[in-house]
Amino acid sequence: MKIIFSRKGVDSAAGKCASTLVGDRPISIPIPTRQPSSTTYGMLEGGLADLTNDLSRGILGPGSACHLDPDIDCHAVASRPNG
Repeated sequence: MKIIFSRKGVDSAAGKCASTLVGDRPISIPIPTRQPSSTTYGMLEGGLADLTNDLSRGILGPGSACHLDPDIDCHAVASRPNG
């Protein structure tokens, strides 16, 4: 059996903050982007917009563009077809 550890979401280089644990559940915060994106942190469900804003000390606000690649949580944005 092979195990692959891979970082997903923001980190000190991409987003300038770390993803976090809420309770015992790891939360992957989408990576910010300067490329055109139809997704912003304000569109994220489950309090992720506020969490992201707090963890980034306001750098990644509700209007900041992000991308869901890889798309780890199909429920992150309510308006998507599989969300």
